[in-house]
This record gives sequence, structure tokens and C-alpha cells, in this order.
Amino acid sequence: MKKQQAKEITALLQEIDLDISSDDIIELENFDDLAEYLQENGFFNIEIIYYNNALKYLAENDPSLTGSLALAQDLGYTLDNLDSEKLASLLASKNTEEAFFELEGEISEILIN
Repeated sequence: MKKQQAKEITALLQEIDLDISSDDIIELENFDDLAEYLQENGFFNIEIIYYNNALKYLAENDPSLTGSLALAQDLGYTLDNLDSEKLASLLASKNTEEAFFELEGEISEILIN
């Protein structure tokens, strides 16, 4: 991709709190390459630390905890190995990845031009 395209994509990614340099993605050619790069380099692995931060995130994004508990169960967690930080981190990771994939059209459009 061109340098300007990389800068535009980087700006989009920063809107969803993915802090990445345009230099890191300039060699990538398409959306799938970008998605693979982000997954392989842990950009979707969000860690929320501290009880207060976790509770705040959960209150804003899953107040009933049904979504985060279902996600945890799908990933093989049980109640004895869960806490608010883990639940919030799992949910934040999922939400960040979903937000990225919602940008596919915009990112692909940038790459076309």
C-alpha cells in the first residue's frame, strides 16, 4: 500500500483504540493481510486491569453480564477461573475485533484509491 493509504488506515484504527504505526502496515496489500497482521501481533488482545476499570467497562458494555459470561463460556472458562478483569478483557477484545471488521468497507475503499 502507499504511504498515504497507510496513514489513513492508521487514523481509522486509532479511532477504535488500535495504536499502530503506518510504517508497520505499509507492506500489507489488502484487508485480509491487515486483519491477519493484527491478529498475529495481539492487537485484539485487550487487557483491562484493576477492578474499578473492569467494573466500569462491564457496566458500560454489558451491565447484565450475559454477553461476557456467554463469551467466557464459549472460550472454555468456568466460574472458578473468572473475575471481573478477565470478563472485561474478554469482552473488550471481542468488541475491538468486531469494531475492526466493521471498518472493512472503509479500509478496502482506501486501498482501492
